[in-house]
Amino acid sequence: MSELPRVLIVEDEETIRWSVAERLRADDLAVEEAATGRAAIERLEKSRFDLVILDLKLPDLNGMTILRRALELAPDLPVIILTAYGTVAGAVDAMRVGAYDYRTKPFSLEDLAAVIGRALEVSRLGRDVRAGQDGAAETFGSTTLVSASRAMRAVCDLVRKLGAADVATVLILGESGTGKGAVAHAIHAANPKRTGHPFVSVTCTAIPESLLESELFGHERGAFTDARQSKPGLIETANGGTLFLDEIGDMPLALQGKLLRFLEDRKFKRVGGTRDLDVDLRIAAATNCDLERAVADGRFRSDLYYRLKVVPVVIPPLRARVEDIAPLAGHFMQAYAREFKKPARIIEPGALDVLLHHPWPGNVRELRNVMERAVLFSDGERITRRDLLLDPPRTAGVAAVAPAHAPGGAGGGLLRELLLTRAGVDIKALEQSLVKQALELTQGNCSEAGRLLGLSREQVKYRAEKFGIALPPQGAPRSGPD
Repeated sequence: MSELPRVLIVEDEETIRWSVAERLRADDLAVEEAATGRAAIERLEKSRFDLVILDLKLPDLNGMTILRRALELAPDLPVIILTAYGTVAGAVDAMRVGAYDYRTKPFSLEDLAAVIGRALEVSRLGRDVRAGQDGAAETFGSTTLVSASRAMRAVCDLVRKLGAADVATVLILGESGTGKGAVAHAIHAANPKRTGHPFVSVTCTAIPESLLESELFGHERGAFTDARQSKPGLIETANGGTLFLDEIGDMPLALQGKLLRFLEDRKFKRVGGTRDLDVDLRIAAATNCDLERAVADGRFRSDLYYRLKVVPVVIPPLRARVEDIAPLAGHFMQAYAREFKKPARIIEPGALDVLLHHPWPGNVRELRNVMERAVLFSDGERITRRDLLLDPPRTAGVAAVAPAHAPGGAGGGLLRELLLTRAGVDIKALEQSLVKQALELTQGNCSEAGRLLGLSREQVKYRAEKFGIALPPQGAPRSGPD
């Protein structure tokens, strides 16, 4: 039986602490409680926790002190901050230090439980950033395939079998950026017969159609204008090893026929030549297009398709194998930290949460590029949300962002996201949205809203009037003096 996730609640108000603890125990979580900062630090130093819920205002220690100590002991520990409306700025500062999220009092237990569930999943997957590089990755020569997911473990199993069997043709299928080239390299390296010989890669769309045949098969002197001397093609260059034909779905039909003849008898002639040449190599072909549809449309030869498809290797998109995101991110972080001589070694839980919920249309290639930039822009050991340079998961602009929640909800909306990440938006709409949300967070307190936004009380009131944002009437209850 697996161990229950362990949660520490640090809260001096007994009623709040008890109600949160009971709610979490009902969700089968192991809960410990601390009413003071010193008690919290003592528990953190003695035990391992999967999550901490921390009130910023405690009778003995400042919550920020506890947060920093907790992250010293466990850098990837998710910490959820509890705060009153009047100290939202402090909660934002806590998130900049490395807290996972915050909730304003009073809060909904159901809302808090949902955030905790998500944070615990991030905590579980975050361990793959460390352990995944040792236990959830396989190395074939100089190529590492991260295989935390069942789908990628199946791919690795197939790579090993193909390496042992020395199959003559392999078809690798997957969306752009899924790692088809890396799998082709791994198949080459997994075969003792091939690994000491060349791995030659050619992208069929990168060479003009008029030159592609000559590049693949070579040419004899005088075969065409400017052919002043004989030249071996890539097939000859790859003799003994592997020829990787990327984007084969876009190969011209005329050349498809010549490739098929070569695959059938392993003999070919150079362009303009009369002598048959023999080679011994493996053909690994890859494409991100639907070859069956291409065959039906007459854009790809059916006989070549079935000749290549003897052993297909299908690589799922990254969004379909979320378990691989954390170990891949950790793998890239370590690689680029070495390359750039940077100290980055920790991905904050909040940053990992952004990675896990990004749709990754560019697949592994996009994740690699994001981590390269993150390591380059990071200032220390920690990769933060701001380092990722990814838009908030819910939005590509202001209009798509959910409005700030009413008191009792999460609050913050776009304001919270933009304090933690960088997103391109319409400036006027952004200004209006930020002023509105800051006033909602502070219950109409212009002074508090101004502190959040870096504006004076009068500047906030002016913008509220400018955008038609209603303020509480004089004498109405507010969160503090105005």
